[in-house]
Amino acid sequence: MKFKVKKGGRSLTTRRATLKEKTKTLYVRTSEKFQETQGYLSRFEAWKALIRAIRKRRIWTCSALAVLLLNTIGFMAGGESLLDALYSAILLFFFNPVSKVHNAAVVIGRFLAIGVSSTAIFSMFSSVYNLFNHSLGHKEEDSTAVYSDNAWGEDLAERLNHGYLSKGASFGLVTGTRYHIFMYSDDLTNLNLYHHCRAQLEKNGSYAYIMLNHTDAFLLSKDSKVPEGAHGPRYFNLYDLTARMYWQQHHLYDRVRTQVDTCSGTPIRIAVIGYGPVGQAIVKYAILNNIYRLGQAIQYHLWGCPAYQADFLKQLPMLNNDCIIPHDGDCLDSLELLSGMDRVILTQEDSLAILQQLLYTTTCAQIHYYSDRDIQLDSLFDHKPGQVVCFGQMDLVLTEENIKQERLYRQAKLLNYDYALRRAGAHPEALPADHEEDMEQQWRDLSGFLKGSNIAQADHLWIKLKLREDHLAGDKEIGMLEHMRWCRFHFYNHWTYDPELRDQEKKKDTDRKKHGLLTMDIPPEELPKDLVYNGFIREELRKLQADMAGCPTPTPAE
Repeated sequence: MKFKVKKGGRSLTTRRATLKEKTKTLYVRTSEKFQETQGYLSRFEAWKALIRAIRKRRIWTCSALAVLLLNTIGFMAGGESLLDALYSAILLFFFNPVSKVHNAAVVIGRFLAIGVSSTAIFSMFSSVYNLFNHSLGHKEEDSTAVYSDNAWGEDLAERLNHGYLSKGASFGLVTGTRYHIFMYSDDLTNLNLYHHCRAQLEKNGSYAYIMLNHTDAFLLSKDSKVPEGAHGPRYFNLYDLTARMYWQQHHLYDRVRTQVDTCSGTPIRIAVIGYGPVGQAIVKYAILNNIYRLGQAIQYHLWGCPAYQADFLKQLPMLNNDCIIPHDGDCLDSLELLSGMDRVILTQEDSLAILQQLLYTTTCAQIHYYSDRDIQLDSLFDHKPGQVVCFGQMDLVLTEENIKQERLYRQAKLLNYDYALRRAGAHPEALPADHEEDMEQQWRDLSGFLKGSNIAQADHLWIKLKLREDHLAGDKEIGMLEHMRWCRFHFYNHWTYDPELRDQEKKKDTDRKKHGLLTMDIPPEELPKDLVYNGFIREELRKLQADMAGCPTPTPAE
């Protein structure tokens, strides 16, 4: 290639060639560093494999065979026949026989045999102790079996008070346990295992919790055929648990209160970088739960969102001044925009480089960094106190309370039953004598979508109770906020508004996912339906909310 050289400087062609050469050199160096890092990771994986092998006692078997071979060779070198040498070598594991052979191989093998035998005895007593402890533990009220093939399940089983890990591929239950958590990495494996063991679970009156990280539980059929005394399955999603816990701990209640009280026209701006499973869950629960006041204005800026999802979110009706703004390109090309954000949420674990770049070049108020490991980033970087916050640690997210969600489900069942009492025209200050049984049957008759709708309402309940406690909203505004939340839930699940259904007796068309009330302009007689109808249920909901961890604790409203 010929370069044109101008007097007084290099030509454009020369500068491009130089830049290309520098880029190639940088790429080579980066590749070398990457290969070096991969080497470290390979060695790390090798150590992990060694530890797993030790835990499976494969090393003990190999050690015993190696010592047996060494002793056999030693005795044969001392003049014994193969069978006599093998017999003498075996005896060393159990006795200390007197032998005329004293070569180096036999002396070393004698001590090694003692070590192997001691390890075997210790392992045997340990197994017997674990079996005995396991048998007693099964009789405990909170005994829980965890069926898993991943580190999350192993860690959970270890942290549970009476937890037992089952990693076998065969479809069988750990007998005697009251609770069963199915959390294999593959959703279909969890569903197959549950359906294979369903009859036994129902017969024993056991509880089943099924992890579905990649399957929408709303699409599953209802469990109305569950026998009396049995319990239907409950589903959980690790990313949903992470997002729910995140917005409970890092809610925007106080920020929105200040915004509305001061009549500030400046929106609260939240950036979400990355739209993988965690990013999707963070945005989903922001849309469904971050509804605090009618006059609020929150902007959600998204990076990394695929085009088809970006189009859906842009057109999603928020019914107030909130909005979703997807951005194309790399987030690092928008550092000036990010600098003006009130909060930047990094939702992918490989975002460390982005985090450092943000600390270098921006002045955003808060940077929240996702990691399912226990990493204390606030102690690693030099930053303003509270600027960098880590969330998503699995030992905090994957807890017994979060998986079982007893209080949340109880609230959802009460809300659904309250709606049923209203429709039946029951007295608002009384409950039927058999209301518990009736409430459970009403819940079993619901589809997965309607169960999810009630759970979402229960998830938002603390905000409405808090607004009452702070005397910021009365029945009318709280009813409108609940209606807005209900509309958003339907919009997010691909329902649309149909004005032609508005004045009909049946206002929804489930098959076409259309509803005549998915608007804030509703008839006055419809608004009270968004409030809790029954006084006993209202008080029970307040008590349950006061007991729930991680949310503000409301006091009774006057």
